[in-house]
Formats: sequence, structure tokens, C-alpha cells
Amino acid sequence: MRTSPSPELRRRAQVVLGECLVRTDRPDSAVRVLEPLVIDSGSSWARSAAAWLGQAELARGAPERAVTALMRADPQEAAFDLARAHQALGDLEAAERVLAERAGGPFDDQRWAAALDTLAGSSQDAAARLVDQLVDQRGLTPGARARLLLADGERSMVRGRESAARARFEAARSMAPDSVEGGVAEVRLVEWDLRRARTHDELRPLQARLEDAARGGGTPARLADPYLALLRTAILLHETDSIPHGALRLVLVAEALHDSAAADAMAATVLFDVQQRYPASVFAPKALLAAAALDPARADQARALLLSDYADSPYTTVALGGTDARYAVLEDSLRTGLAALRGLATLPTVLDASEEELIRRRRP
Repeated sequence: MRTSPSPELRRRAQVVLGECLVRTDRPDSAVRVLEPLVIDSGSSWARSAAAWLGQAELARGAPERAVTALMRADPQEAAFDLARAHQALGDLEAAERVLAERAGGPFDDQRWAAALDTLAGSSQDAAARLVDQLVDQRGLTPGARARLLLADGERSMVRGRESAARARFEAARSMAPDSVEGGVAEVRLVEWDLRRARTHDELRPLQARLEDAARGGGTPARLADPYLALLRTAILLHETDSIPHGALRLVLVAEALHDSAAADAMAATVLFDVQQRYPASVFAPKALLAAAALDPARADQARALLLSDYADSPYTTVALGGTDARYAVLEDSLRTGLAALRGLATLPTVLDASEEELIRRRRP
């Protein structure tokens, strides 16, 4: 490089060296190589050097110096790093402005995904505004638009903005209904609906929607499969009159609804089923107590059943502040029974194959 007779060629080689140093996580060395080149402004290699210098300064934790360098780079090439530098300095307005200007340029799926995730770490509202701007751009495929909407829905969901997330998932599903993104959006919408379900009648439509979303395989099927197994088991138990260890199996389904799907209201419904279908079970009072905790709106109903039908149960006594030596025995028995059933079949499928076939044959 140093012996080349062409100064232009030497400078270009120096830019390549600086790029290699940045890519191999040696930002200090990259700065020493690139900094002299940035002084010579106006050439394409100088602008490229400024872009890599800005990345090196960011890697060194020097966002202010990064802004200075990146302002000399090509605006389209440097926009994502410049926005990151402004954000590191706490200037979210400048970061959003740079990205908004970049939104009119060629669409880079991966770089936009990373930039929006980074910006949302400081301001989900700013990220959402940029998504709206990008989705309105001409030239984007329906799949690209759906990916933007889906990712924004995921970011909203993580931040507890469930209504905003649902709106994004619905938009993504409508934008590309037969795509992977549309399938994932539908699974997310089913999750949302399952968390609010309260009756068994709601489960079959949710199952059908998941089956449609999973039909093409891939990511939608991977996301849908655990919920499908859980819903099929819940429906099967509800529609079958009597199965071995039915009360405990319902408890396992309720546990899975709570732990795996955050579907507390539906879990409470299943726990009420324990009492309604197996009223003589020693664990029926325990199920009522758990139902009351999961769905406070039905706590009075659970309490009334406890006092009227299970006044002598150790669970009722302990719930009212008393003591009963039988309580510990029942709890040990419950743990043992649930552990045994988990050993037979991993949740959320709490029936083994032979039992499922036997139950199907019993149906009229």
C-alpha cells in the first residue's frame, strides 16, 4: 500500500484497511488509520472513510466524535449510524429526524429492523412513527410492510402496549395474509384472544385459526404448535364425560393455560370445571381457591361454593386462617399425583396417545 505510485490508490487501500479494523473489533487502530483521510473532503473515498470512522468512534463509546465524522459521510450510507450516535447522546429528536430523511431512500430490511429496535429502546412512539412513514413508501412489497408492522407490534407487546400491538398485528395480517408474516401475526392475535377467553365455546374457533396459520409450516407452525396441543387437550377434557384422574388432568391444563399462555380467566374456568365435574374430589376446594386467585371477578362465587359445599375441607379451614393436620397430607398427595401425570405425558398434552384414542371411541 505504501509503495504504490498512485496516491489515490493508497488512500483507497487505507480506507479498506480501516474498514477491516472496524469489522474485526479494533476501533482504536481504525481511528488512527481513517482519521487523516477524513480531512480530505469531497471525494468518495473520504466520505467512505468518514462512515467507517463514525462506526469506529461509536465502538469506542465516543458518540459525539462519531456525529462529527458521520456528518462528513454520504447521508444515505451513514444515516443509521448517525441516528445511533444521536440517540447515544440523548438527542432522540435528531435521531428520528435522520431516520425520517433516510426513509425516502432505498429500503434495507435488516438495517431498518435494527435501527427501529434500537430507537424503540428509548422511544417506542418514535419507532412507531417511522414505521408508519415506511409502510406508506412506494416500492415496498406487502411482505416488507408486514414485517415492519409485525415487528412494531412485537415491540409494543413487550412494552405492555397491548392495544397498539393488536392493531399492528391486525394490519400485518391484512397486509400479507398468506405470508409467513401474516401467519405469525395471526398466532399473536390468537394469543391475545386466548388471554381474554373465559368460556369453552371460545376455544374451538381459536384452535381453527391456529390450524390455518400453521398450515404452511415454518415459523407460524412452530409458534402455533404448543398452543394447539394445549387447546386440543383442554377441548378433549371438556368434551369427555369421564377419564382417569380427570380432576388432576384439569388442574394440569389450568396450570398450562396460566403458565404458558397467560390465559388466567380461561384457567379459572377450567378450575371451576374440577368442582363441577368432580365435586367429590378432595382437590375440588383447592381448585376453587386457585380459580379465585386467577380470576378475582369470580372470587365471590368460589368462596360461596367453598362455604356451602366444602366447609369441612382442610383447604377451606386454612383459607379462613385456621389449621388442619390433613392439609399437608393433601398437598403432598396433590404434588405426587401431578408429578406422576407429568411423567406420563409432557404438558401441554396431558393425555397419552392410547387414552386419547380410548376417549374418541367412547364418543357417540
